[in-house]
Amino acid sequence: MMPLTSSEIEHIAAVSAEAAVRKVLLTMGVDTSDDKAMLEMQRDFAHVRTWRNSVDTVKRQTLITAIGVIVSGVAAAIWMAFGKAH
Repeated sequence: MMPLTSSEIEHIAAVSAEAAVRKVLLTMGVDTSDDKAMLEMQRDFAHVRTWRNSVDTVKRQTLITAIGVIVSGVAAAIWMAFGKAH
């Protein structure tokens, strides 16, 4: 038996990888033979990315607002303490 050439090994690896990816996508419910289904999946991923970015923005703004409220509360308490002392 002759050893495989590197191009034969690369071809086998590419075919195997493509088959594995198709199987995984099919398991996830994506028909890889349908271009429309593939585009729909891409749109779904883009939507999930947009949603994740929106949630991250809301979290960040909520944290900034909470810190602002706490700092304002502490400042108001200090102001009231000085106001009563004098």
